Amino acid sequence: MTRLSANASLLLAAALWGFGNVCQKTVLEDLGPFTTVGFRCLIGLLIILPLLSQERIARQRSSRPSLKLLALISLLFAGGMVTQQASFGSTTVTNGSFLITTTTVFTPLVAWLLHRLWPSPVIWMAIVGCLIGTFLMAGGQWSSVATGDILCLISAMIYSVWFVVLGDAVIRHGRPILITVSQFLGAGLLCLATGLALEAFDMARLMAALPELILLGVVSTGLAFVLQTIAQQHTSATEAAIIASAEGLFGTLAAMVLLGERLSQTSIFGAALIMSAVLAVALSPNPMPRRLTLAPRTANLGHASPVRRGPTKSL
Repeated sequence: MTRLSANASLLLAAALWGFGNVCQKTVLEDLGPFTTVGFRCLIGLLIILPLLSQERIARQRSSRPSLKLLALISLLFAGGMVTQQASFGSTTVTNGSFLITTTTVFTPLVAWLLHRLWPSPVIWMAIVGCLIGTFLMAGGQWSSVATGDILCLISAMIYSVWFVVLGDAVIRHGRPILITVSQFLGAGLLCLATGLALEAFDMARLMAALPELILLGVVSTGLAFVLQTIAQQHTSATEAAIIASAEGLFGTLAAMVLLGERLSQTSIFGAALIMSAVLAVALSPNPMPRRLTLAPRTANLGHASPVRRGPTKSL
């Protein structure tokens, strides 16, 4: 996979996440956020599980990630998913879809703090574009920030750490399907157990939510996260986060068509600005970050750093 095809895969994954945001809101009419994420992850697990044996045969010489690393990825993934799912209970699909794009702001900072990787000028310009676009999507003012909006920001912070750790793992070990299967299994069991213990649940609620769960599990989880995990072997975590911010645009389009949500002219301009920033990163010849030499690494995430020929990757 080339870097351009990897970025195209990330853009497709962003579209699947964005359109799935409508289901994330409507499913809350029947199930709580923990229960929803638990079923979503386990359904996604069933979709990608057959790919695991093929990866094992094709990558016999690759190393197996440690249980500690897999547990960390699963915990971060579960935290980001549940917080985002809960946010749709008190915010619109449009706001939630675009506020989650602030992941593009936090990811370069996490990569810098953990790996001393300084983003290139293209990345920084795209971050500024995403920030301004997100501000405009909120109507140009922050006075009416809801609880769901705050949860979206918290989710974006968790996702940014997950992006960096996941990028490190797939580059170091070269087992994207194994890592995806592990994070779905770990997050699914943890969230489902928590949901069944704390949230209202019965078979009637489950059957009512089944259409949304199937769509979320098969399309927005199984397919989308496999695309994202494989693509992150060929692009940086920062770049992946910025391209994934197109989720906001696709989520808004779905909300307009399916839920009747409407955008002002200011919001439309903000959406166009974010999409322009995404495309600038995706098509740029070399937006990879440069490693700073002024300070050593401050964290190793529990395993050795990847060694690769060619340009340094952001992890």
